[in-house]
Amino acid sequence: MNGSSPPAAPLVAKSTDLNVHTAHYLKRVQESLNNLPRPTLGLATPKQKLNELPLAAAA
Repeated sequence: MNGSSPPAAPLVAKSTDLNVHTAHYLKRVQESLNNLPRPTLGLATPKQKLNELPLAAAA
């Protein structure tokens, strides 16, 4: 692995028609990617960083 893409990325190739996968499978891929520590985020996960953002005020 060259560090440019997370290990879970090959689970769904870029050109894949997402309609061929179940919603459950895609949710598992999403959770896997969002819980994967990233060096560019100081080894935090995307989920952790999103949870740190302040909630926008309701318009």
